[in-house]
Amino acid sequence: MIQNGGLFINSKPQICMKLKLVYKGNRIWVPAQIQNKINNGFLEIGITTNIGTKFFVTYFTKGRRIIIPKKCREALQLKKGQIITMHIKKVEAAQKPTKMLNGNSIDLLYFLIQKTMSGFPICCRCYKNNIFLWYPAKGRPKEIVFNRYVSKSFAKLLGYLQAEGGKTILKRRRGREFSFTNKSLTIISDFLQLSKTFIDISLFNATISINPKFNQVKKVKSFLIKLGIPNKNIFTRKIERVKEFTIKLWVTNSLLAEFCYNAMNEIRRYLTKSNPDKDILKFFLQGLLLGDGNVYCYRDKNNSLNVRLQIFESNEQYIKDYEKILSHVNIKGKIKKSKARNLFILTSYLNWRSLIEIMQIFPKDSKQFNILAYALKSHRKYRVLSYLNIMNSKFTTLELQNSIRRNGYFIMRLLKSMEKSGIVRRVSGKNNQECWELTDFGKTIKNIVSIL
Repeated sequence: MIQNGGLFINSKPQICMKLKLVYKGNRIWVPAQIQNKINNGFLEIGITTNIGTKFFVTYFTKGRRIIIPKKCREALQLKKGQIITMHIKKVEAAQKPTKMLNGNSIDLLYFLIQKTMSGFPICCRCYKNNIFLWYPAKGRPKEIVFNRYVSKSFAKLLGYLQAEGGKTILKRRRGREFSFTNKSLTIISDFLQLSKTFIDISLFNATISINPKFNQVKKVKSFLIKLGIPNKNIFTRKIERVKEFTIKLWVTNSLLAEFCYNAMNEIRRYLTKSNPDKDILKFFLQGLLLGDGNVYCYRDKNNSLNVRLQIFESNEQYIKDYEKILSHVNIKGKIKKSKARNLFILTSYLNWRSLIEIMQIFPKDSKQFNILAYALKSHRKYRVLSYLNIMNSKFTTLELQNSIRRNGYFIMRLLKSMEKSGIVRRVSGKNNQECWELTDFGKTIKNIVSIL
């Protein structure tokens, strides 16, 4: 098993070279004749003593030394003058699969990157259901280990990252950050729960930015600790422009940051194409719209109800992709550039059909869902839709008339209106009775109307 964040793989490799050496320090000079056989590339090194064998991965170029990591030296209790056996094996890199989906799971190996943004080659190995990533740089940077297969809900985390993720800026002596910022404790909790499906969330740090007048910081800190953030990893700072507080979750690890942002871009581009997976589409839009979506409901001077969905984005290509993604759920919009700020704004006005589509995306306890629910109940079409509460999946005209106790003329107008909207359809019945059944769209509407 690969230890999370560890160096050693407890699986004995096939030995391609074996050397007996006298340990003189943590740096081992490889003989020239062996260097010619190894060439450049990633190696798996095994060090054997009377205590046992430990393995680690390194990157070797001609004329370079092999440095034994501190964890390995301590585990084997190496001492100068001690005889050690070194096994050298060329690392076989994991191959990127041709498909993103493996059954009902997303294969994270599909998002494999060959090099870091700084140009360092990446070593990627798979062991059972884990992915091990490491790259060579000064100071032996931290490796990262995460689960290979995750559920489709992972797309929601990428949607959150798309909406509220930080930029992958290289920070001196620290690397790049994988980060997410939000002021909603519900969303912060959801983000951590989704992260838990592929990495150890104790790796996260949290910075709570608070208004000096806010006095509930202890409760917020306690909330994060209960979610799994170590107390030593939680920091606070005072900022007056913050209304109450915001929370930034972050991990300083270039591999994790670059891998996740590559996955985010791949998923977003995949969803712009025709016929994407419906579950991945729904989860990605959930994260994106909960993080970056704004819903407004108002009446104009003519007392007409208007429902508007807006997304603000500084990246023009991203906003164009959002427009294509929303078209899969029958939501069309227009993109405009803000004159005051360097922002692009995607605006969509929602009719009753669009309301039904978008309400399937937002969680029922979200602020956006409550606004949309109010808009749907205020829509003139709702009077027709409300009759779905007393309709079975299959029924006759007479059964419906007896249920709502209205005359035949009203019943026929109601059913024809629903049939035209694709909510019900006629089916063959017995004894010359006119029968109807709810379409899939009708069943979806009924499920939504029943909870309003």
